[in-house]
Amino acid sequence: MPLPVSRRHQNIDFLSKAGYESWNDFFEEYHPKMKKFALRFFHGDYPQAEDAAAETFYRVLHAADTFQDGKKINPWMYSIARNVCRDLYKKEKKHRRVEEVVEERVQEFTEPKMITAEDHDLEQQIHLVIENTLPEQFKEVLYLAVQKYSYTEIAQQLDIPRGTVMSRLHRARHYLQPMKEDFL
Repeated sequence: MPLPVSRRHQNIDFLSKAGYESWNDFFEEYHPKMKKFALRFFHGDYPQAEDAAAETFYRVLHAADTFQDGKKINPWMYSIARNVCRDLYKKEKKHRRVEEVVEERVQEFTEPKMITAEDHDLEQQIHLVIENTLPEQFKEVLYLAVQKYSYTEIAQQLDIPRGTVMSRLHRARHYLQPMKEDFL
């Protein structure tokens, strides 16, 4: 898509202010510099450096009208490249953290857990207390909640309002609170 006429004039002004006759001349001089800068920033990650160099030229193209006549082009270019590298680093860091959390969650559900005899006995005792202590309406909600169903899913399964699910779960916990101390 061609640039609007006003943007084209701004870019021609930018090139003349910067001392270049064409974008190709400008690109041929600065692309290797920007890529080298980004390679150092990203510790040799070539694809990331390529992305940073491309994004730098994209931002230069759109910010050409902010370049001031009489200023040196080098510091201006490197400040844009530095900002691009920082932005990409932040985005990558955030993305990497999300991937780590997802991986942790997947491992929680896929790795077999070692259940000892003591754990099994405790689980049976808790199950007996729930069976012998709680009214039926609270048992259903509690068992589904323990299986990690959401309030909405429990409400749909039991065909009751979501607020009722929350209330019954709260009351079931309240019933079990005095017995909690016996197991700890």
